[in-house]
Amino acid sequence: MNNNLSKIIKLFVIPIVIFFVFFVIYKTKATNINSRYLFDEYAWIGRGYYFELLLKGDFKNNLWETYEIDGDPKLASYLYGLTLYPDYLKEKKIKGNDYDMVRYLIENNFYISGFFNNLSKQKYDKYLPENFISWQESGAPRTILLADLLKQFGGDFEKTVNIITKARLGSVVFLSLSVSVAYLIFISTFNSIIVSLLMTFLYGFSSLLTRYGLVAYSEPIYLFLFNLLLLNLFLFFSNKKQRFLFIIPSIIICAFLNQAKISGVLFLPLIIFLLIIDSFGKDIKMFFIKIFFIIYFFLLIYITIDPFLYSNTLRKVVFQYQWTHNMSVDQQTYFKSNALLKIKDKISFINKSLLNNGNQSLTPFVLSNNIYINSFIRFIKLFFIFGLIKSILEFIKEKQLTKRKVMLIVFVYFYVSLLFYLRLTWDRYLIHMLIFVFYFTGQGIMFGFQLVKYLQLKAKR
Repeated sequence: MNNNLSKIIKLFVIPIVIFFVFFVIYKTKATNINSRYLFDEYAWIGRGYYFELLLKGDFKNNLWETYEIDGDPKLASYLYGLTLYPDYLKEKKIKGNDYDMVRYLIENNFYISGFFNNLSKQKYDKYLPENFISWQESGAPRTILLADLLKQFGGDFEKTVNIITKARLGSVVFLSLSVSVAYLIFISTFNSIIVSLLMTFLYGFSSLLTRYGLVAYSEPIYLFLFNLLLLNLFLFFSNKKQRFLFIIPSIIICAFLNQAKISGVLFLPLIIFLLIIDSFGKDIKMFFIKIFFIIYFFLLIYITIDPFLYSNTLRKVVFQYQWTHNMSVDQQTYFKSNALLKIKDKISFINKSLLNNGNQSLTPFVLSNNIYINSFIRFIKLFFIFGLIKSILEFIKEKQLTKRKVMLIVFVYFYVSLLFYLRLTWDRYLIHMLIFVFYFTGQGIMFGFQLVKYLQLKAKR
């Protein structure tokens, strides 16, 4: 009974408490008038109307027809549309059935006509009010305090700031969930509540996580799905009898992950690779059936989520990847000082961003004293190296595909992947790597505990 109670507390009660603790902290930070607004929040919030179209099953609306205009996945737009939906419904009740979410966003100074085709522009241009504030085109910096935006555009802009902070509540929920899932990943490998909680709070307070996870970006929902898929892979390889059952949620999560960020597809070959290792020397026929099942249902779910892909599916899927690639190449030209052209430069940027004393990606946002920051980074770097060495030695020693082996494989895989698709020194593209930094740091601390115990036993002899 005590053992069952301990499991319930460790695996259910603590994650729930973690969620609510971080929800309160994150909500306070994200909705603060002195929090930073980031440039792309306008586009993600401004496309929140996709949620209403999806909810109503209005799949033939011209707003979906964005071929050669917009190749972004839709999941983040759905999230911010959902977050704003209750407020929108209040307005719709007053203004009638003809009132839709695009008009609601226009009234709050969000109108991204650049993502509309000509028919949609003709329909909605007439709803632009005389007092509409074109704030995104008015020379606003790429990053600025919400309070400064309010000063710049005046009292009429207060409703726009309110929309931004309301939309961010969706980010708060998913970032809090991401931290809870991170705890479950840590506890499943460390078997130490103290170390797991320490790594969870360091992860949840890290500056890189809160910088991009508490704004209306695609990062919060991507991070949650990334961590959830990682946890699901752990469950898959720790259950020897019913492993195939875990393939189904892996496919579903992977498809949703790819609708959060187009790079989510990188998990698909990784799942297949891990299956190859696990199925080596076993039933080959069943292995190929599983591979077909994985690819087929990934595509089915991925396409189903986005009505843009319902017609001319192959052409539009190819367009999404080409559009993303072309945009990143163009950004290298536009942001020349941020361009990463050589692999050695990418390696240097990744390592410095995650483990350099002068960088504050890992530093808890509550730390401001440089002495504490430098000491903290040294602590993380030392135990990260210990943990990585420990994991490599265990990888060589262990014959079975364990959770620790899976974590090392996934880390190396995504690190190498960054060397191919990372084109700019924008640290938000590294946000998913934080889980690995704190995982290996935790492994290093566990290694330290084991070493101390070993030395104590040796001293007694």
